[in-house]
This record gives sequence, C-alpha cells and structure tokens, in this order.
Amino acid sequence: MLDFLSATYIAAVLSAYVLIGCIRRLYFHPLSTVPGPVWAALTRHYATYYEVVKDGGLVDQLQRLHAIHGPVVRIGPNALHFSNPDVYSEIYTRGFSFLKDPALYRAFGQQDSSFGSTDPVFAKARRDIISPLFSRRAILKLEPFVQQKIDKLIGKLLGHEHSSDPIDMFRAFKSVTLDIILTYCFGESCDALDAPDFAHPVIIDLESTSRLLSVFKVFQWVIPAQAFVTKLLKPLGHRVPGRAVLREQLLARIDKTLADPTSLESASHETVYHLLMQAHPDKGFAEVPSRASLLDEATNLQAAGSHTVAATCIVGFYHILNNKDVYHRLFAELKEAIPDVHDSIRFEDVEKLPYLTAVIKEALRLSHGVVLPMLRIVNTDGVVLDGIVVPRGTTVAIGSTFVHLNSEVFPDPHSFNPDRWLQEGSDQLEHYLVSFSRGQRNCLGMNLAWCELYALFASIYRRLNMELYGSSPKDMEFRAHFIPVFKGNHVRAFVKPMKS
Repeated sequence: MLDFLSATYIAAVLSAYVLIGCIRRLYFHPLSTVPGPVWAALTRHYATYYEVVKDGGLVDQLQRLHAIHGPVVRIGPNALHFSNPDVYSEIYTRGFSFLKDPALYRAFGQQDSSFGSTDPVFAKARRDIISPLFSRRAILKLEPFVQQKIDKLIGKLLGHEHSSDPIDMFRAFKSVTLDIILTYCFGESCDALDAPDFAHPVIIDLESTSRLLSVFKVFQWVIPAQAFVTKLLKPLGHRVPGRAVLREQLLARIDKTLADPTSLESASHETVYHLLMQAHPDKGFAEVPSRASLLDEATNLQAAGSHTVAATCIVGFYHILNNKDVYHRLFAELKEAIPDVHDSIRFEDVEKLPYLTAVIKEALRLSHGVVLPMLRIVNTDGVVLDGIVVPRGTTVAIGSTFVHLNSEVFPDPHSFNPDRWLQEGSDQLEHYLVSFSRGQRNCLGMNLAWCELYALFASIYRRLNMELYGSSPKDMEFRAHFIPVFKGNHVRAFVKPMKS
C-alpha cells in the first residue's frame, strides 16, 4: 500500500511539475506573446518532427506558419523564426551579438573547424589562418588549376558523345567540385571525375546520407557511433560507406602530411593544409592543430566546397536548357567573348560579362545555398528584431528561402529570370542574395566558388551542345535537410561538342 501511495505521490508531483512548466511556457514566458503553434511553445521537438518525421519538411511548414501568424513565429519554447528579408543581415552580420547555436552545429561533428565551432574567437582565429588562400588574389593564382579540372570534366562529358545513355549532370558537377576542393586542400583528390558515369562511391554515399543531419541533430551519439561501426564492418569484408571511405582518405592524407610536411610541396599550387599544419602563435595557436581538429576542418572544407557550386550549376543547367531565350542570349554573349571554342577562358574576362553574371546570380538565388534556418543565440540585451524585443538567450533564425523567394524583393520569385539582375536599381538586390550567408561567419570559400561558377558556366555553355533528357519541374523541388535535397530524378542530358 505504501509503495502504491509513494508511486502515486511521485506521479502527481511529476504531473504538477510538467503542468506548471507548460503553463509558464504558454502564458508567462518572455516569448508568450509571439504567435505560433501551441506545440511549438511547449516543446523544442516541434521543429524536429518536421525535420525528421516529415522528411525535411520544416521549411515548408515555416512557410505555412508565416502565412497564418505573420512575419515572426515562435517555433520552439525559446526560439523565433522571421520571414522579413531585412532581418537576415541583422541576425547574421552582428558578430558577437548572435552566436551559433550548439544544438545545430554539433550535429555536423566538426566542432574544431572554422564552420562548426560555436566559439567566435576560435572560429575567427582559424579563419584568419586559412583565409589568405581563399582571397581573390589567391584564387586568381589558382585559376589555371581550376580550369584544368573543368577541362577534364568537359573531356569526360564528351566521352559520352556516342552513348545512348544520358549523363547524370548533377553527379558530374559534384565530381568536379569535389576534386577541386580536395586537391586545393591536400594537393591530391579522390579522382571522382575518373569514376565511370561519375558514380564515385563518395558521391553516391553523400547523396544517400544527406538526409541524416536532422537525425544527428537529435541523436548526436550517432556521429561517433558511425566511426565505430565502420571499424567493425571493414575487417569483416562488409561494404564501408563512401562517407567513411572519404573520412579514412582524409585521415590518411593528414597523417601523411603530419609525418612529412614537405609532401605538400609537390603540388603545383599552394594548398590549404600547408598553412593549417603550422603553429600560428600570433593567432593563438602555439602548436599545430590536433589530428582531430585537422580532420574536422578537412571535412568542413570538403562539404562546403563541393555542394553549393554543384547545386547552383544543376539549377542553372535545368533552367537554361528549358528556356530557349535564356540559352540563346547566354550563348551569343559567350560566343562574342570567346570566338573559338578552343580559346582559353579567363575568370577576369568572363566575370565582366553582364548576362552570364545575371544567369549565375539567378541560379544562386534559386539553389539557395543552405536552406535550413541557421540558428543563432542572442548574446546581448536589448536586441530588437522586426519590432520584437528579443531576450538574451533566445534562438533566432531566418532561412535563405525566405529571402530569395520574397515576392516584394524578387517579383515572381519562382521564375528563372536573369533580367531582374540587369534592370535599373538591380544592384540593391545584391543585399538579398545570401547563398553564401553574410557577416564574419559567411562562406570562407566564396571567392573560389565564384571562380568555379564563372569557369563552369562559360565552359559548359560555350563548348558543349546539350539536350535535356526526361527532366520536369518536379526535379527542382527539394526537401530541407540543411542543404536542399532534390525530390525527383537527377537532371540528365545528352552532350555533344559545340562546332566552331
């Protein structure tokens, strides 16, 4: 009897505790006056439900919530999401006032990288070390190497000229961007361009595991468990996932360089790890970074350096080949600038071409970069965002799609319209192109990405004659798993050489 009464008492106390907590969150919390779903006010797993159970459906749900509740929505007990595009710069350019939320960034398993670290002092110091190799000056020196890789891609594409099977263009673009960033880091790559049909194991596995970030965010113990399971599978002869293969390759390159730092000197260009694998006491790093830290940075650079450019290329590819006017105007501009298909393509020349630039910007806008809201924690008092006083410690965010698809900034936002970047006053639109984010924590490799985009677009649309195969608008729809994961088939095409 006493045991029953004790259990009843404990249950009653726990129920009262939960009930009081719910009442506080609903009626007495500093964010209680901000509109939003009741469940979002009660549990932080409201967003998790749409990310995991609804398979990357959070961004779609946020669109619905803003349509109902207005420009500011409470999406967690202590979290707000905004839809006003002007709020983006306020959140992501104010440095120490808004810190990265560990709840999101720990999911990447890259806490000791310039991207994954939530410590702004560490992140700035790490960026200061490697940012010289991502400056415009450094990228201009790297340009011949970038063009060499793109020429190799062109050759591989033309190798399918007489094939009856269409080419998976998304994998082709991912292969070239992966080879570029890995070679720039280490002086060698995984040779994704040499894989038959661009189906390198790393490329295939990155596709199959791209949905897992939402799971990692909730179940963070899965990240170290992955490495443990891989160690068990390999000796037993089981297939090791391509992501694990890439991790092992990165570690092997790191170990090789730690054992012999002069091995990087054989590269035809400077490498990122030549700078990173040194002590920098002037920046707070008295010793060479640890093996784990070097792996975190390598993983970060590989992921950031391969996806955004490839996604931009495939979105542009689909829309350009589906719009004859856009294609012919782009080709005419490129043909005038590059009269012979065999002429060399220089970044500094093609970046001055207005229509090419407009096409690339429009492709960047509709590919978005990162689509999941990048969570920040308010780190100061008295912050006001879109008329709302936001208490210190609140998580805030605005997803890039809410900027890029805002109809007041970009009329008819879902249409691919390069002319919007050529109209009078279009320079103001630059403020709302956030594919590389903004502020001190923006994309480190932005200059490299622009160089790749100009070189790829100029080379592809000047040197190749292409025809889409079986693609539809549904192939451009995506689920939001941090990056956009396309719902439909990969865009495929037949390729022939462009006649001089």
